[in-house]
Amino acid sequence: MLNKLKKIIYEGYNKEIVFIRRDITKILPKDKIITITGPRRSGKTFLMYQIMDDLIKKGYDREQFLYINFEDERISDKKFDYDLIFQAFYELFPESAEKEIILFFDEIQLLENWERFVRRVYDSKTKKIYLTGSNSQMLSSDIATALRGRNYNIELFPLSFNEFKRFKGVNNKNISSKEKAIIDNLFQEYLVYGGYPEIVNYDNTLKIEILQNYFNVMIYRDIAERFEYSQLEQLKYILKKLISTVSSEFSINKLYNELKSQGAKLSKSILYSLYDDISNIYLFKQI
Repeated sequence: MLNKLKKIIYEGYNKEIVFIRRDITKILPKDKIITITGPRRSGKTFLMYQIMDDLIKKGYDREQFLYINFEDERISDKKFDYDLIFQAFYELFPESAEKEIILFFDEIQLLENWERFVRRVYDSKTKKIYLTGSNSQMLSSDIATALRGRNYNIELFPLSFNEFKRFKGVNNKNISSKEKAIIDNLFQEYLVYGGYPEIVNYDNTLKIEILQNYFNVMIYRDIAERFEYSQLEQLKYILKKLISTVSSEFSINKLYNELKSQGAKLSKSILYSLYDDISNIYLFKQI
């Protein structure tokens, strides 16, 4: 495992930091674990790259960064001596032993008892820790509980329209009449397909396929698996009703009566709980 970790860490060190800047205006506290949560595929890993770039501009050395994505299939054993991570790092970069280490752990929830490990590292090794995790297994409320108040959370959503324009290479300053027409067209595209970073520059057919895949993953993994909800056809029906009421008022009591009239065996309390679960995975945002 030590040699595997050394290879993974070294690859992370050599990885080119490429990203398009997101509009994160928060001043991050220095003494808190920074957690990044949000919908699937909203760009959490790339926000980590942006933070790395900001730290480099402040004078930190790249050799201080320990980056690991725990989705890496080479870390097949999700319960090992986690101190091997630091042993591997210091064997690669012995000069960094005299400097403050900065941790970037992607998909941290895949490690068994990750919260105990992170708390111990925070208390004994470094305060500079950045974490991301799958929203189906690490809701922001779960993280706050697991880390016992040691974290500061960034909730990252898909692109705003200003960010969308930046991804498209459109300048927001000194806009000509021609550029205004381009922006109008981009806004129509943004309204139809949204602002998930991955799909911005794909053709429309592929955008639809990818968005459908996102939707399916949210249903079958984020809701069905995490919340152990097995009535998938009923779930899809509820989601369709929610989608049909976007931008208008939605009544859970009315939906309950409708389902009850169809013979559905579903209590009102379960329906309220299911609505909360759907909101928690960012499939809908209540206003």
